[in-house]
Amino acid sequence: MKTIMISLMALTLGLGSAKAEKTTTVASHKASHAVAAAEAYKTVLEENRRLKLQLEELENQQAELESTIAYNQLMSNLMLKLKSQKLEEQQAEMEATNNYNKMMAAALQFTRNK
Repeated sequence: MKTIMISLMALTLGLGSAKAEKTTTVASHKASHAVAAAEAYKTVLEENRRLKLQLEELENQQAELESTIAYNQLMSNLMLKLKSQKLEEQQAEMEATNNYNKMMAAALQFTRNK
């Protein structure tokens, strides 16, 4: 009977030790999953920060490009106005020359007819 009791006690201790080992293993797995999740979260935060910086840089480049486009359009419009004004001046000069030539031709005609 004594041996049975000792055997039962040893069995109980063995089961308790196995249960404690299982609990330790489960806790270890949970801890390693928590560490992995924390590392993944940290990686996601770093990637998010990097992407936000990229987005900010792209927005700055877009604003710069829009500014350059607006400046180029302004300069193009100014050049078109200047060319138009120059053409108008040339046209007025040609019309004045044409009127002068007509007047001189009429004067010559008048002097020939006299």
